[in-house]
Amino acid sequence: MINYTPYILKEIKKVNQKRILDVLDVGCGIGQYFPYLKGSITGIDFDIKNVRRARKSFPNAKVIHHDLSKLPLPVDKKYDLVICLELIEHIKKKDALRLIKELEKITKGYLLISTPNINNFTSFVRYILFRQLEIAGHPNTVEKVLHYIKYRSFPPKHNKYYVMEPGSDNQIANKNLHFHISNFNSTEFKSKGYKVVGGLGQVNYEMIKNKKLRKFVESVFYHFPYFSGSFLAIKKLK
Repeated sequence: MINYTPYILKEIKKVNQKRILDVLDVGCGIGQYFPYLKGSITGIDFDIKNVRRARKSFPNAKVIHHDLSKLPLPVDKKYDLVICLELIEHIKKKDALRLIKELEKITKGYLLISTPNINNFTSFVRYILFRQLEIAGHPNTVEKVLHYIKYRSFPPKHNKYYVMEPGSDNQIANKNLHFHISNFNSTEFKSKGYKVVGGLGQVNYEMIKNKKLRKFVESVFYHFPYFSGSFLAIKKLK
């Protein structure tokens, strides 16, 4: 994921220039962003295997196993920097919105939230050229979309993502892929007082092979996040 999120690292680097003592990474995974953070690091993730790997790789960090649909989060203080990267699309929208409010409550500095963008330009192009729609962050034919609307899942041979169900044991159908079940756009965050910058997103990163073109598109999306592949929402809280 780090490969296609240089715009996130750019913003983290800016924040790191501030006085950062305590950092919370919500949905930390295996700790892939820990090396780019400073201060005392706490991570939370709902996948116990990710938690174990993060603990092993970063023994100085505190890593907590917790179902992120269950609030409040198991923390007892506010943090100078809270990041929640590529997570909210994996939980139901109502739970994601509740989580965002929770993150704002426990932030006393900067809150950074990233997610794929439902308005992204490549979704529009795919729809025009190939009759594909972007549902829950993944391109699917119209037939699959109709199946999804009816059954809330894709046909079995395509259903290779796992869903984080509130109150479940988070059974994993495929250990390498996550199913996106919520959609967001940059306007939603701007209306709540967030600064928003755009990035390529995984699909665009993999589609654009030329490095110079990739860098150019990334710079355009950074300033025009409405059509970006993914975006980062930033808010300064007290």
